[in-house]
Amino acid sequence: MIRFTVWGDAAPKGSARAFMPKGWSRPIITSATKGLKAWEGKIMAAAGAQANGVLLTDPVIVRIAFFLSRPKSKKSGPIPHTTRPDLDKLIRGATDALTGIVWKDDAQAVEIRATKVYVETHDEAPRAEFTIIPLYETRTP
Repeated sequence: MIRFTVWGDAAPKGSARAFMPKGWSRPIITSATKGLKAWEGKIMAAAGAQANGVLLTDPVIVRIAFFLSRPKSKKSGPIPHTTRPDLDKLIRGATDALTGIVWKDDAQAVEIRATKVYVETHDEAPRAEFTIIPLYETRTP
């Protein structure tokens, strides 16, 4: 099992856009999401410290809890986050960043459980808590 926390505001992986400059033979692919590269870098660093250079090759179960910044208008306490960014885009940004660090390919994820909530208080730091469980560890003999 690999468990780690990434501190900071999670960035979603938005839709990629491709364009072909005049005279080029290959398209340029861009992402319009601000902060995605920095977020992916934080994920890679935290995951790399826990994975110790060993890539998982078996199926995995992924659990991610996103704790997003709380607006000043929201009072303290547990409140689900029901606005953008979309949970599926947060997951995609996170799992893509783990490719080559924790596993060979994010297609190895056979089960993903994810949540997104506001942090409990205004003083609490936003973060994402990850747990990666190789499938063979979840079976009993």
